[in-house]
Amino acid sequence: MRVAETGDWESANLAQKINELLAAQDQSKRQLQASRMLLQLICGQSNEMVWLVEPDGTFRQLNSACRELGYEPESLKGESCFVLLHPQDRAQMKRYLQLIVKTGSAERAKFRFQHRRGQDLWMETIGKASRAEDGMTAEIVIICRAVAQGTIKGELDNQDELTKLYSRGFFERQLALDSNDKLPVSIIVCDVNGLKRINRRFGYSRGDESLLRITEVLQACCREEDLIARWGEDEFVLALPQTSYAEAEILADWIKDNAENGKEETIALGIATKTAQTQHLRQIMAEAEAIMEQNKLFESGSRHNLILKVLQNLLAESAFETQQHSQRLYELSISMGRAMGLSRVQLTKLRLLALFHDLGKISVPAKILRETGALTSKEIEAIKNHPSVGYRIARSIPELSSVAEEILSHHERWDGEGYPRGLKGTQIPPLARLIAVVDAFDVMTQGRIYCPAVSGQEALLELEKCAGTQFDPELVKVFVSTVKNVASDC
Repeated sequence: MRVAETGDWESANLAQKINELLAAQDQSKRQLQASRMLLQLICGQSNEMVWLVEPDGTFRQLNSACRELGYEPESLKGESCFVLLHPQDRAQMKRYLQLIVKTGSAERAKFRFQHRRGQDLWMETIGKASRAEDGMTAEIVIICRAVAQGTIKGELDNQDELTKLYSRGFFERQLALDSNDKLPVSIIVCDVNGLKRINRRFGYSRGDESLLRITEVLQACCREEDLIARWGEDEFVLALPQTSYAEAEILADWIKDNAENGKEETIALGIATKTAQTQHLRQIMAEAEAIMEQNKLFESGSRHNLILKVLQNLLAESAFETQQHSQRLYELSISMGRAMGLSRVQLTKLRLLALFHDLGKISVPAKILRETGALTSKEIEAIKNHPSVGYRIARSIPELSSVAEEILSHHERWDGEGYPRGLKGTQIPPLARLIAVVDAFDVMTQGRIYCPAVSGQEALLELEKCAGTQFDPELVKVFVSTVKNVASDC
């Protein structure tokens, strides 16, 4: 079709330009038709599976090699290519097609395909886009080749052999891609406490049963676009696109409830969320792992928890630190920390401080701790030495090393008159300043051998009186506000 180039000069010139555009469009259509004819020829002669799909993955054309998966080519036309893929690989294929649309091609990638009868088959794919005259992707050519089992072993293997989840190597490659188009992205790290004990007592087959049961729990709670991988012998990791921290917390609680559910093993979880493009997923992963490691300290059945229980019992016997005192400190500290917007890592450290800030008192003779009268200078020195002793003990125990500095500093004063180092103001670690306020309140309201208990209101007034000298004045304000919300006698 052409426009007549007649009339005045302007009309003829416009008609010429229109004809040039029409000719270019015809050429583009002929090239696209030629490409399709060439593709049909290749499809008919190739032993590899060749697809022509729309940008969304809908099949336009397939060659006869798709019969390897138990399908006739005609039966798949108009269907989504995702029907041929393992459910856990569909989200990856979706991202693969998006990459081809965006860049025009994609490097080789491996996917699990499913035969019509259910068997899994690993295939390697490579894709290239065909552009229309407007530069948009008209269709995508995908070539698939079966992969020999021996070539997908080791780090190249996308699948964990036991659980059939993604492997650590595959998950690490996904972390490296670090797309910013589906924020927020939450990471949940899961550790199975007690698995090694189960393996020793009942054999590895029983341990494998536990891992497979937990795998089913994880799969039940995840969407198609979520990634689940086995991260280590007793660890799993989940990457959850478009999932906020609050949503991930709800999911983590569901996982814990359903994975434990009266079983011998328990689950320690760590959560972290990427909310900004400047954050890297590897950093988020490391944060989630750090939180999980700290949470393991309080999970029954973990080796870390057993160590803390021994130390708690030792404190109760030799330093008269009651469980009730530690629990009160924990509850008040956490309430205060949440009011301050502290991170989960900081809140876990607060819990450790509530339990072990006076760890060094195990070195103080019981006679001194029970003394109701005035202490000698030597006895006072023994008391003042307990933060240093606690610091050395905490440094030697990996489970407590993260709070060693705070244990050393919890008797420092805002005005610099405390001990053992005479730190002043913001030189004192923030959590040490916080626990000092909470500990003083509990001592005043519960009483000790050397001082009677006072009311909550009196204790708050005393804290306000000492704000700016003994205690951080801003933390006293936060604590007073917190206690008035939780203490019934204030």
